[in-house]
Amino acid sequence: MKINALLFCLFLSISAFAQNKDSIKVDSAKKAIAAADQSIIVDGKEYKGDIKSIDPKNIVNVSIVKNSTIIVTKPYATAAYQKKFSAISNSYKRYLEKKQTDTNLQYVLNNTMMNQDRKSTIQEFYQLSPANIKNISFKRDSHFTTDATVIITTKEDN
Repeated sequence: MKINALLFCLFLSISAFAQNKDSIKVDSAKKAIAAADQSIIVDGKEYKGDIKSIDPKNIVNVSIVKNSTIIVTKPYATAAYQKKFSAISNSYKRYLEKKQTDTNLQYVLNNTMMNQDRKSTIQEFYQLSPANIKNISFKRDSHFTTDATVIITTKEDN
């Protein structure tokens, strides 16, 4: 009787761990279709190349919206905020037209010195809405090592 009970338990445990070959199905066709539907947008344009060719150090922001991955790079974000700031400050616009770069400018946002080489600063400037900018002042001072200081003041949150 004990042997029958032991054999019964043994067969029960073996059948419990047994797995049919068809019990796990991988629908690779659906995965391939889903991957084909996924689009990659880099700097506002559809990207057909290999995503691995984009330098991660050059990426400021990645967003996923429905079936699209949207990537914003440093050069694109920098050009966008420069265009935005130029539309608000003529002095800033003239400086950029002359120098073609803002690397020798010091930025101050709401009384906080910003490091323009940092991804977080570039992203913050890129995402700053023109409607939220109260003022942009362009101050030249010979005491500083930079060409000028750009002072950005935003409207207070309501």
